[in-house]
Amino acid sequence: MRIALILASNLYMAPYVRYYTEILEKCGVPYDIIAWNRFGVAEAGVQALNLTSSLHKSIFGKIIDYVRYKRFVKSKLVEGNYDKVVVFTIVNALMLFPFLKARYRNNYVFDIRDYSVALKYFRARLSAAIQDAALVVISSAGFKRWLPKDNTYVIRHNTNVFRPLDTLVKIKGQTKYKILTIGAIGYYDANRALIEHLADSPMFELEFVGSGYAEQMLKDFVASRGIKNVSFLGRYAKEDEPKYLQGAALISILMDDSINSITCMSNRFYLSVVYGIPMIVNSNSEQGTCAEKYNLGIVIDKKSDIKKQIIRYLRMFDNEIFDIGRKAYLEIVQNDLDEFELKFKKFLLNS
Repeated sequence: MRIALILASNLYMAPYVRYYTEILEKCGVPYDIIAWNRFGVAEAGVQALNLTSSLHKSIFGKIIDYVRYKRFVKSKLVEGNYDKVVVFTIVNALMLFPFLKARYRNNYVFDIRDYSVALKYFRARLSAAIQDAALVVISSAGFKRWLPKDNTYVIRHNTNVFRPLDTLVKIKGQTKYKILTIGAIGYYDANRALIEHLADSPMFELEFVGSGYAEQMLKDFVASRGIKNVSFLGRYAKEDEPKYLQGAALISILMDDSINSITCMSNRFYLSVVYGIPMIVNSNSEQGTCAEKYNLGIVIDKKSDIKKQIIRYLRMFDNEIFDIGRKAYLEIVQNDLDEFELKFKKFLLNS
């Protein structure tokens, strides 16, 4: 048996691929990764279409690039004569669906990591792609809000860690609190609002670690206001992550109100739970629902004073309640990870 894993991006942009390759290697199943080298980064062990494709291209230009990528994937699948495939992302599955239906019906896994605007135009095709898949994997239970109903979905969380580490947070007795935003720096409006509410407060220090489209805009905003309690540390190596988590009182996961933001589960959410640092999340979101149910942090109501909500939480913080909640949530994560591995192995065994 041979398996193909199909990406419409560079491999380094898709860390979730390892969730599958780890199991494939454990089971001794040979596999190939078919990808799209969009950013001119050569990657070992990948069959990639070398075609640079800027996010700023016109719609027509993007369509032409996708057509070339589609032809490349189909040729590789025919050439490799693969028995089964794993296809990542909605756009990729929608584009390849006629080929998948003809050649791999009930022999492919459809992995969904994000919402796509393509659903506004191709909802019927999405339903068909889900129906014809042997297994449909999602990264958040919140996606069920916009996915077709009456289908079975398996959750594969964006983490490989399900055992809680010793709680890092120290809130009792502190007079100054570090609020950490780590990873991709996006969501300009949400982060600017947090900065505005806590600007130059002697109680708070805001630290942004990572890079992203909103990083420079936030820097400019802070500079224009002369705000002194906000720092930007830039990109970091993944292995240095624990170092930056040290000393944080809260991890900020504030986002916008887009459908993807209110239904996804971010990497930062799992960092908060695993390392034992309470989170700040939006209300009316999947992350907010989980945080409230398991006492994982502050669920922010944007209509109320953000600073007052944070201060109230810190004064009432109970480490024991927080620790019980995060352990209970991670037990659910472990059960979901076990179910995913079991069902993916079953998919591999079924002829």
